[in-house]
Amino acid sequence: MLQILRTFFPAILATSALSASVDPLEDSIVGQSTYPYRLFVPANGETPLPLIVYLAGLGEKGTDNTLQVQRHIQPLLDITQSPESPYAAIVLAPQSQSGWWDGDSVNALVDEIERSYAIDPYRTYITGMSAGGGGCYVTLASRPNRWAAALPLSAVRDADAISKITNIPIWMIHGTADEIVPSSASQQVYDELVLLGSTPRLTLIDKWDHNNWAKVYADNKSYTQSYEGGTPKNALTGIYPWLFSHSTAPSTRNSLSKEKVD
Repeated sequence: MLQILRTFFPAILATSALSASVDPLEDSIVGQSTYPYRLFVPANGETPLPLIVYLAGLGEKGTDNTLQVQRHIQPLLDITQSPESPYAAIVLAPQSQSGWWDGDSVNALVDEIERSYAIDPYRTYITGMSAGGGGCYVTLASRPNRWAAALPLSAVRDADAISKITNIPIWMIHGTADEIVPSSASQQVYDELVLLGSTPRLTLIDKWDHNNWAKVYADNKSYTQSYEGGTPKNALTGIYPWLFSHSTAPSTRNSLSKEKVD
């Protein structure tokens, strides 16, 4: 039975998120390709680094190349851009004019970033919320062998993508009180993937609506410690330990990170 998280107490943000202070505008590299984007590169001197692609939702659509990094993303930046963080990563945050995403175009943008920066080709991750969560699915389906793991939040369902993403570790998180994108959307994707032999994770957060994603990106263990599904090979909790445990390198894709039923 799915364990629904009870949230009757205040959120406690991750310590690293509180101690860091990334400025989403001043500390980013501005670029234009298939989408306008902002790029965040931690100053830790370690290369190559993992890449996290962040797809915003309809509320952040536009062409100003600003709004997509002014909501929700702050904890993700604080945790991945801190030089002391064990989860240092390059973060790519494009902006969609319509709010919807084309998987081929997102992958073309990632190709360009990979040519310009030292990125670990085996550790490319994607996350997004709402329409951006649906963008995760279409981007995974466009090039499934690229992506090490995905974290769609409150995501809209894309029926055409499901059968193409069964080999990718996916952790879906959704609020049960979401009236914009009902949690049944993530439940349906979860059920469809399980029927196809995949082992995704699903967390349903009791009484959460369609606007709590920063708490998840802060990796508040009150919300990211419990899930249904997954695989006994990887019982890690917390979104960053879970994401960074996955790799497309053959030795890991076929063992810990391949969340698929044998």
